[in-house]
Amino acid sequence: MLGGLSCHENNFSIQKRHVFIQPEIQIAVLWQETRETVTKNVNLTIKKLRPHHIFCKTFLTIDLTERGEEFKKVSSAIKELIESNSDAMIEIIQGVDELCKWCPDCREDRCESPNGNEDKVRKWDAIILKGLGISYGEKRTIQELREIIGRKAPLDFCRTRCPWKAICTIFNLSESSLDHQL
Repeated sequence: MLGGLSCHENNFSIQKRHVFIQPEIQIAVLWQETRETVTKNVNLTIKKLRPHHIFCKTFLTIDLTERGEEFKKVSSAIKELIESNSDAMIEIIQGVDELCKWCPDCREDRCESPNGNEDKVRKWDAIILKGLGISYGEKRTIQELREIIGRKAPLDFCRTRCPWKAICTIFNLSESSLDHQL
């Protein structure tokens, strides 16, 4: 529509303009502005997280106060987001994510935790992705991810190789309470 464009679901709109230029140029200008606005809005809602942060945040009750107040704040915010009914998007990324950046064990964009360095963590992330049937670079809503996790958890990795399984609540849950927790 030449007169304007509106999309209330994504909270953006372009107001009607009176432009005295050729119609095809006007369409191109409106399209470019729309695309830029959509891109800005989408980028504001996409969180970039590595697989084990998406999968494990709901089930681990560990208190990592030694990693600092900012790490704890970001960790809590991610957990709340994952447990929410938000329609926010998450991009599954390989390597250091928004939470890692606040961790004192993250040095030069690598995890150097004594519990597992970047190489080990990347292996864990790849195993979790395979278990969930998703890939790096995918963008999914929180609802989609929660549904996938609800169907597939606990993964074989959780049972056999996870270094945190002793404190993970996933094993304390029945299927019905797993659905409720997610």
